[in-house]
Parts: sequence; structure tokens; C-alpha cells
Amino acid sequence: MLCNTTIRNLVRGKLLLQGKTLHAWATDRGFSPKVAARMFARFAGESKRPKAGTKSLAVIEALEKDTGIKICG
Repeated sequence: MLCNTTIRNLVRGKLLLQGKTLHAWATDRGFSPKVAARMFARFAGESKRPKAGTKSLAVIEALEKDTGIKICG
């Protein structure tokens, strides 16, 4: 697994290539930008994924799908 900083930079770079920031991405996907940023910072580079059925997992999975980068787990 890549280190936290590398994953954060890769995801942010991928979003910027799409013309979005994390805040804009979260708003477009119907997530609270504050929650999305908190979950991204918390789980980037971690070996465990959020628990099934949680908002945290929904944010991480949507971000992984839109960027093509595995964030955690």
C-alpha cells in the first residue's frame, strides 16, 4: 500500500485532471464536503476499510470508483 501522502496527492491530482476539487466532487456526488474530506483523510493508506453500510464506506467507494485509485484496504 502506498503511503498516506502519496495516495492523497494521487487522488487530488486525478480529481484536478477532471476539473474538480475534493469539495466540488463531494457536492456533485451528494456528500457533505466536510464529511468527505474527513473520511478521505482518515482512511487514505489504511489497511482496513470502513464498516459495511456506513457513510464512510460510501464516500471511499465512490471516490475510488471516480478516480480509479485504491484508497484503503
